[in-house]
Amino acid sequence: MENRGSCLVGIVIDSMRIEVVAEMLIVAAVAFPCARVACNRRIARAFPRVSIAFAFLLLAGALAVLLSAWLSTWLMRLEAVAGLAALGWHTWRARPGFGRSRGLPPGSLRILPVEAWVNHRFFQNQAEQYGPIFKVSHFSAPMVCIVGLRRGLDVLHRYDDTALRSPAPPFARFLPCGFLRGMARHQHEHYRAVIRNSITPAALGALEPFAVDRVRPALRALAGESAKNPAGAFAPTHWDRLLLTLFLRLFFGIDERDPDDAEVRRLFPIVNASGRRTISLPWLPADRRIRSTLARFCEILLARCARWRARMERGEAIPDCLLAEIHCANPAFAQDPEVTGLLIYMLDASARDLAGLLQWIIKMLCDHPEVAAGLRDEIAQGIDQRDKSSLAHRIIWETLRLEQSEHIYRRVLEDIEVGDFRIPRGWLLRVCVRESHRLPEAFPNPETFAPARFLERPFSHYEFAPLGVFQHACLGDGVTSTVSRILLTEIVRGYEVEQIGTAHRDFRGWHWTPGSDFRVALRPVG
Repeated sequence: MENRGSCLVGIVIDSMRIEVVAEMLIVAAVAFPCARVACNRRIARAFPRVSIAFAFLLLAGALAVLLSAWLSTWLMRLEAVAGLAALGWHTWRARPGFGRSRGLPPGSLRILPVEAWVNHRFFQNQAEQYGPIFKVSHFSAPMVCIVGLRRGLDVLHRYDDTALRSPAPPFARFLPCGFLRGMARHQHEHYRAVIRNSITPAALGALEPFAVDRVRPALRALAGESAKNPAGAFAPTHWDRLLLTLFLRLFFGIDERDPDDAEVRRLFPIVNASGRRTISLPWLPADRRIRSTLARFCEILLARCARWRARMERGEAIPDCLLAEIHCANPAFAQDPEVTGLLIYMLDASARDLAGLLQWIIKMLCDHPEVAAGLRDEIAQGIDQRDKSSLAHRIIWETLRLEQSEHIYRRVLEDIEVGDFRIPRGWLLRVCVRESHRLPEAFPNPETFAPARFLERPFSHYEFAPLGVFQHACLGDGVTSTVSRILLTEIVRGYEVEQIGTAHRDFRGWHWTPGSDFRVALRPVG
């Protein structure tokens, strides 16, 4: 009898152990999506704060589970039951046919998918599998994606600023009216006109000789670094310094000899690094610091406008820059903290986007040396590369088509209809521009880098829209083409470019870029 009793006790203990293991496995299965985000290196490079947040969430969850297992088996059972319910709900929701009876498009709403950030063909593959309108999860938020610019832009034309609103970037909270993207319609129309009217031919014309004078030493420094290092040079650090110099001159009329240059360069990284934080609590030291730094930055700009006003009264010239153009049009605009804040944050966003484009241009020159040779021949023949049909411009447009243009995001404010499908209120809408630029009906052999395609026929914005469309289109298209053209022509005129080693792709700053292992060597021509 004692042996039989001890056997029963052993069986009970073993079953309890099996139960605990099963409960642990269920909880681990629930935590698996978080673990995929926290432990993926490419996610950590693209969204470091998100990766850290999920790592802390996993750690806190693991401690809570261990504490529950130690305190009470009933707590573990409740957690396991809740986990099973969550897994069942997630499995049901992740079915491609989920919501079909309610008019939702096909596609999986699996929570926290990482494929979009590690596979540059993810949205293209989804469109091939489910059709041009499909649903996915953007982290945990449900999102409908549209491939095909005509289809996507028709939706924007019908619903923008009524049922759709651009998501505001994190730094919008530091501006009185928010950033242009995400403003109310009447505010957007006003401030967009102020900024657009400041980007004049005079301001861009003044930038050109200044940019040439700064691009040449930057390229010499890049060539010198690559000559010293057999592994090649890392170009982004050079682009960051160069673009900050160029854009301080374009936006505020500040160059290296200006007395405001040193302080502005000290303030600028504080404003923009803190402005990318997604957590907003007014009492946080970082938020207080960013607000005081931004206020000091605006004081400097207002003082510049006061000095310009005095110089104009004496009949003296003032710099051709965006801030001066705004001041001349209406001095009250330049004193508006919303305008000065917009210029500061537009400078940062423009510099980051253009740095990514410059990396892709260099990559294309490395991958297609025959294109670089063709541009060198055009320059030698005296063909003006400022012409829209020049090879330099076509290289830039083809690079934008293939790599730098990514998407247009909107938040859905009320239920809308897209073809035969419905997008519910609170969801996200993504017009997949990059994938739309790869449709063969608009671009034959779409994966081929072929600048000559822009000589064959013009493309409407329903086929080619690398800088956005309608009232939310990028205001800096002239700046983008001017700076990119200058850098491209100066590289080709003076150097041969070669990629050293291999390079993968990284998703950073909401764009795919050549990875951190992309290194180049610049060798003087001749």
